[in-house]
This record gives sequence, structure tokens and C-alpha cells, in this order.
Amino acid sequence: EPDERLVFRDANEAADRILNIDHARYIGMTIEEAFPALADTEMPERYRKAAAEGVAWKTEQVEFEDYQITGAFEVHAFQTRPGEMAAMFIDITERRRVEEAIRKQSAALEQSADGIAIADLDGYIQFVNSAWAGMHGYTVRELIGKHLSLFHTEEQMQNEVIPFNEKMKIAGVNKGNVGHRRKDGTIFPTRMSSILLRDEHGSPVGMVGTALDISEEVKLEAQLRQAQKMESIGRLAGGIAHDFNNLLTPILCYADIATEGLSADDPYLNDLNEIKKAAERARDLARQLLAFGRKQVLEMKTVDLGKVVFGFEKILRRTVREDIELVTGLSSSTGLVRADVSQIEQVIMNLALNAGDAMPEGGRITIRTDEVMLDGLFAREYPGVEPGPHVVLSISDTGLGMDSETASRIFDPFFTTKEMGKGTGLGLSTVHGIIKQHKGAIQVESEPGKGTTFKIYFPCIEGTVEETSEPVQDHRAGTGSETILLAEDNEMVRRTVTRILEMHGYTVLACAGADECIEIAGLYEGDIHMLLTDVVMPRMNGGELYHQLLPGLPGLRVLFMSGYTDDTIVQSGVLEDGVDFIQKPVSVRSLTFKVREVLDRVPPK
Repeated sequence: EPDERLVFRDANEAADRILNIDHARYIGMTIEEAFPALADTEMPERYRKAAAEGVAWKTEQVEFEDYQITGAFEVHAFQTRPGEMAAMFIDITERRRVEEAIRKQSAALEQSADGIAIADLDGYIQFVNSAWAGMHGYTVRELIGKHLSLFHTEEQMQNEVIPFNEKMKIAGVNKGNVGHRRKDGTIFPTRMSSILLRDEHGSPVGMVGTALDISEEVKLEAQLRQAQKMESIGRLAGGIAHDFNNLLTPILCYADIATEGLSADDPYLNDLNEIKKAAERARDLARQLLAFGRKQVLEMKTVDLGKVVFGFEKILRRTVREDIELVTGLSSSTGLVRADVSQIEQVIMNLALNAGDAMPEGGRITIRTDEVMLDGLFAREYPGVEPGPHVVLSISDTGLGMDSETASRIFDPFFTTKEMGKGTGLGLSTVHGIIKQHKGAIQVESEPGKGTTFKIYFPCIEGTVEETSEPVQDHRAGTGSETILLAEDNEMVRRTVTRILEMHGYTVLACAGADECIEIAGLYEGDIHMLLTDVVMPRMNGGELYHQLLPGLPGLRVLFMSGYTDDTIVQSGVLEDGVDFIQKPVSVRSLTFKVREVLDRVPPK
């Protein structure tokens, strides 16, 4: 049998250096004797096969790690003559290290959440990662070799991209927000960061850009700016409405007083009634300002929204034009909500009237109630809304509809699509304020020629329905003989209220502020039956005044009066349980009735 032993004969200096050996020591040894570390590997067998079978060459990539040598090698074994072979070793340790580094860099680029693109100096793409391709709606394969202009309109290229890249080429780096175009043509905002690639000589050879889709960030910033704008205007509107209501109180009340003694044919009666009508319209405008600014006081009750709509339907049918069909689809399985019924009716009326204006030639208004489950995604889009079950009130029309630009502005204060003199621009902003005060959300869906749908979401609550019937206000019931302590810092309102109450038999102790009230209460020798106080006053508000008076006047009833919300008696605009409140501007009838109602109630202990 042929000798299968492979005996070491010679090696060159490079082999000594690469393999860390002195080959002269191994001459005459078998391969296993010369290199014991190979004895348990398949290398000797491969070498024998190359020598015995005449294989021209064989290459293997192997790694050695023992006392003698550590590294990665490319090995070529080939037959020199039958029974003999030679082996060539190429040290690829450094190449493997570089390849591994490149592999890690490539993985990092590919797995980055930011979109990354590499292009030559002319703008043709050489590399993109999946994030870049995905955010633009392409596959990686589709983008290799394409020009960067694919992601921009011509206008964007001229106004944004070319100036951006020029700055980058000069400075070597540039950052900024740039609009990008998706495959479907839609534009979205990105935060771009680009650097100039250079070779080992410092010459520019390409560009690397990273892009982050900031659509959600831009949307949230827009929501914040809108909220800040609405809050600022709301505070202004609330302050204006407060002063406005103080002015309207004497106008309405003195007009009431002046008409009481006039006969039906008195020539001044019509003039006074016109004054009252103008003042009432001004009062409604002030209420709109308060609702828009979320500064009105809500009297919340647990209600079935479907029943509220059903009860309001008759009034609504009398209000809309005869050429408009009113259709309702009220679910009987929706949850209960916490709401101010009069405000919800105002919302429905406002939206129905708007729908009528959008259907000049007639059409159909559809009102529905359903129950839906809102998720966290919806809640993030509508700040203040909590995920969970909600009742949705939908009001749809078959009218003219709106484009997206108009729909995006309809809740802005003083924005209107109606002709001059036909709208204040407060209607939908008022609706928006009311819904936000109810911790709800409102959506609009509309297209030109396809009508409009408003969807209003109210959070469901546990409980039982509370009755909302209003007592009949009999003007004669407003008389009395009790003593009322009046705290009102506005002189006109103070004089007006004092006169009305004295006309109806009451004794009035009128004060300009809390300190004066406390002093008079301490000096007055008779009984004081009720405190009628403005809520917002200098130094001490109405709630604080009442609690300071109560120990010395046990059983004292209190009626709060204001044209503006205050955290003393409300929480987030909602009247606290057991608190009696009358909204300015008051009328003779509303004031005297409410005073009598509070006085007739069992006094607190």
C-alpha cells in the first residue's frame, strides 16, 4: 500500500512569518508531528486527498487558534506530483475584521429607524435602507440608481432641496426640515441631516442623507399652537363676555321694569320691546363667547342622549325649512352620558341650521346616536378624550360639502363661509367649546358636492337617568319680605338688582365687596336670610365670603351670580352639586324666581 503519510519538506520565509514557525525544525516530520493542533481536524485528510488524487488545487477558509498561531487564513492545497502536495496560506485576518466591521455597519444602516440614503454627487442613489424606502412607499430595489428628485416636486427642488444641498456641499454638513414626496404623490415633512462623503484624499465623492418622518410631531405642534390660540382667545372672549353681561343686566332689567306699567297701545311699548330684543341678541352673543371660551357654567345631568334628541326633535322640525327632510336613527342600546341638556340642544340646533344653509335647494338631515369604543390612537389625536366606550351623535346633511382647507378651519373663531352679515363665525367655535367642556370630541367629514357629517363623542358613564324637567316660572312667586345681603362690585348691577328686589318686597343690604358685607352682617340687628353674591370679586370671591359669613349666620342661604366661571363654585365649568347659581345677565323674572326658589328651600344646618 502507498505511504499516505505526508512528510514536511520545506517552507518559505513568508510561511514562517504568517504561521509563526521556523520551518527548518519540522523538516522530516509528518504533518501531525509538525503541527499537533491539526491532528484532530480534517486538514491532514484534505491534504492527503489533494496529494493522492491529483486535485489541481483546493481552497478552504480556516481559522487557527492555539499556542502557535491565531488568525484566519485562506488555504490553497494542490498536487505537485503524485503523492506530493503543496499548501499556500493567505492571512485574511485583517480582511475578515474589515468585513465584519462592514457587516455591522451595513446592519446598523439597514436596521436604523431613520431613513438613510447614499447618493453620488449628481444625486443618483447608490444605497437606501428599508426605512427610507418604506417611508416613501417604495422597495429598496425600486430606488437603486434613481435620482433624488424622485422624492420632491419641481417647486420643492428649486425652493428647498437645491439650496439645502448647496449649503451642505459648502459646509460639509447641513440639517433642516424638508418636505418629501411619497410614491402615491402625498407630501410629508422630514427632518433631514446630510453630510458630504470624501475619499482618502479629501475629495468629495458622494452624499449621505438621513431622514426622519416628523408628520406626527408636526401634527402635535399644530394641535398645541391651535390649543394655545384658542385658550388665549377664549380668555379674552370670557373677559369680554363678563363685562358685557354686567352691562346687559341693567339694560334688560330696566326695560322689563319700564314695560310693566305700560298699556298695550302705549307708543313707548314697542320701542322698549325693541331694546329688549337687541339686548337679548347681545346676551346670546355673550353666551356664545362664553361657550367658545369654555367659561360658561354647565348644569350637568346623567341623560340618555337618544332621548334628549327625541325630545328636541319636535322643536327641530319646526325650525328647519319645509323642503328639508329630517330623519332620526336613535339607538336604544347606547350608554348614558353626563351632559347639560340645554347646551346639547344648542349644539344640535346650530349644526342643523348650518346644514340647512348648506342645502339651499332642500335636502335631508340625518341625526343618529350609536355607541362606539374609542382606542388610544383616537385619544392621542383628540387631547382630553379618554379611551373607552363613548356615545357618538352624528348629524349629516346632503348639502354642498366643503373642501379639506375649509373643513380644517371651521372651528376657528370668527371664521365663516357665509356672506357678510349672515354669520358671526362663532357658531361652530361655540359648538367646539361646548363639546370640549363635556370632555368630548368632534369630527367633521366632508367633500364638495357630497354633504357633511359631524360626529360628536361623549364618554359613557354608569348611573341612572336624572329628570330634566323645568319648573314653571310664575312671576308672582318672586315676591317676598326676607332680608337679602347683596355683594356685587359692579355699581350698575348692584343698583339694578337692589331696585328689582325692593320692588318685590325684599329688604336689601347692598355691598360693594366682601369686606363691606362682613362689616354690615356684623352690625345688622335683624335676621339675614340669604346672601346673593357675585362670584368674581376683588380680594375675596363669593364662595370665600359665604363660608366666612356662615358661622355667624347659621342657616344662611346663598345664591351665586356671575357672567363668568370661577373655580369657587365650579370644577372645569361644571356646577357643583347643591350649588344655586344664576347666570348674568339676569332679567326681572329670572332673578326674582330664582331668589324665591332658594329662599323656599330648607335652610342648611
